[in-house]
Amino acid sequence: MSYDIVLGGVGGQGLMTVAEVLAETAYSLGYNVKIMKYKGLAQRGGSIRAYVRIGNVYSPIVPDGSANVVMSFELSETLNVERFVGEETIVLVLDYKVPSILNILGMEKYPENLKEEFESKGYYVLPGEEDVKRYGIPAISLNSYMVGAFSVIAEEIISESTLREVLFNRLKRFREENMKAYELGRKRMREIIAGK
Repeated sequence: MSYDIVLGGVGGQGLMTVAEVLAETAYSLGYNVKIMKYKGLAQRGGSIRAYVRIGNVYSPIVPDGSANVVMSFELSETLNVERFVGEETIVLVLDYKVPSILNILGMEKYPENLKEEFESKGYYVLPGEEDVKRYGIPAISLNSYMVGAFSVIAEEIISESTLREVLFNRLKRFREENMKAYELGRKRMREIIAGK
């Protein structure tokens, strides 16, 4: 048995922390775990990626087209991790935009209609930007929101209570806000699944 997770986003979103939380959770449940983190220009808002492989695996690198789950923490970054999507892959996309420096300078336009494109492919698009405004959760806690969403779709391999405990213990700042975001992510994921 192996279970492969690919995470993609931009620097400053807490994606590396999420990878560590998922790996620690799996390890505490007795699984063999491999983790690999690509930081790139993370400190400057550049693309970053992480792999978490659980089970009978020997390399931390996830082959193209074979991920069980792909989690994208920024709308346009989904394009950079789509190569890991196979026929059975569950894709979680955070509808949250972080314009690149080229977008900000007007040298490049942010891609349009991505949400609709991803929904048409059957990806689960979570309304992160909308929920930040509606529920007053800080954008910094959207990583916990995504962990909450993940907890719903990975229940056959990851214990939700263990994942919640690892996340809670890992949080040093904004614990209350992050746990609220986690619960909201769980709620949103269940609503999206029920609506499909």
